[in-house]
Amino acid sequence: MLNYHDNTRSMQTIRTNTAIIDSFPMRIHNTEDAVEVRRMLCRESANRQHFIVTFKSDVVRAEKISNSTSLVKPLAEVVVNGKRTSFVLDVAEQYPDLKCLDRDISTRIKEVVESFMKKFCKIDDMEPSMAQNNSWHPL
Repeated sequence: MLNYHDNTRSMQTIRTNTAIIDSFPMRIHNTEDAVEVRRMLCRESANRQHFIVTFKSDVVRAEKISNSTSLVKPLAEVVVNGKRTSFVLDVAEQYPDLKCLDRDISTRIKEVVESFMKKFCKIDDMEPSMAQNNSWHPL
């Protein structure tokens, strides 16, 4: 759930309703971290996808506090409607101290999302029988 007053997400939402599609290393304030691009699992249609981008360290810290009640401040949030990719929350808004890196981070996030969407749309366009053949099978 997004808290619109301070633009945070609950750890429960991050843990149960998202999956990491990609991550990339990032050096912030002389500290190594990783940017994790997460897809909202409830969005099944290729025409309506939502991505929450977090710092790995923020998620780890929030998990240590509480798996359900703690909050995570997203680095950014991205939506895809049809072929249009838009930032709902951008890096400069969420982390003003990273404004000098905003263009680089945002470009990288957009590349990750668009790369994922190319693969996702191919799977979504398959005939149902073909899509089932490419799914994971329980052991």
